[in-house]
Amino acid sequence: MLLLATDTSGKNGSIALARVSPGQDAVEIIEVIPLVGGTFSAQLVPQISSLLEKYRYRQSDLAGFAVVSGPGSFTGLRVGLAAIKALAEVLHKPIAAVSLLEAVASSGATRGRVLAALDAGRGEVYAGDYQVDSQAHMHSERLLSREEFVSESKAKPVITPDPLLAGIARAAGIDTELISYPDSRVIARLGWSRLERGETVSTEALDANYIRRSDAEIFSKRKSKLMPPVIRPATLDDVPAILAIEQQAASAAHWLAKEYERLVKKGAVLMAEETGKACGFVCAKAGAGEWEIENVVVAPEFLRQGIADRLMRALIKEAAKAGASRILLEVRESNLPALRLYEKHGFRAAGLRRNYYSNPIEDAILYERPGRI
Repeated sequence: MLLLATDTSGKNGSIALARVSPGQDAVEIIEVIPLVGGTFSAQLVPQISSLLEKYRYRQSDLAGFAVVSGPGSFTGLRVGLAAIKALAEVLHKPIAAVSLLEAVASSGATRGRVLAALDAGRGEVYAGDYQVDSQAHMHSERLLSREEFVSESKAKPVITPDPLLAGIARAAGIDTELISYPDSRVIARLGWSRLERGETVSTEALDANYIRRSDAEIFSKRKSKLMPPVIRPATLDDVPAILAIEQQAASAAHWLAKEYERLVKKGAVLMAEETGKACGFVCAKAGAGEWEIENVVVAPEFLRQGIADRLMRALIKEAAKAGASRILLEVRESNLPALRLYEKHGFRAAGLRRNYYSNPIEDAILYERPGRI
């Protein structure tokens, strides 16, 4: 019998094909295929088909599925769960939903009561309180601030694949185990155990577990802000903060300090600042009547607060004041939040650059809008 396990919860993912036998715990991993983040929708189903074909199996040979249901990327989870739902429904095969936090807790050598931790971005942590013996039993899964994470961790050891969180915990004197990021072979083993116990989920009930704060908490947090962020021209003193923000964003273009200094001197960099703290920036190259936007970056803890929107609006005004005839930019075709932001501000697709980006290789969509407001 065959089991297919998938994980599309993070920046990168994987597929595992495993051989299993009813009544036995052993899971023989046949092969694990890595998936490159940002293009899961284009890769997942073709890779599954290629993997089965490679070993001369058919989809009907699959006995069941194991899939990561969260926490993680909204788009990644949606793509992965949709594919497994479709396959399971067509083949009439059972599904086991596995929490990525359970996979983290199970992957460590530490036993007893543990706190599994994953970086959730925006200065927050996905935290799973688990009792780990022969199996991992969940007490709770929550989204914590880093301060709450440190406080919660003082009562139990931490297991995490994230070096930053491991460093934070160790600096607070907490017993910490840094593990490799669990891939789909771990999901296959946990999923098969669930299937053997009859812990399956129907295609209708299978849903993503994002472990986000409630709308009431988010609304309360936003209401507590007395003033919106200040958008102002950057100075040379801002360059270290610009570099610190840029280095936290994997999708940003990464430059040297001297390159930002050159743009700052030309007045083509705007900073977003909240209560004295730099929280984002936008920069552009200006010349020959055209402005080309190079980076729009917001610090992780300030995401989804409208800061990128304010930065774009301010930059467009600056370009108009400078007499720019048009504003240009390029963006990864899979970067849906950026595409929505640009189109909201009047940018329209004007061309395509094939294989423009690397790590992963991807096309760039060229966008432009008139310089006038």
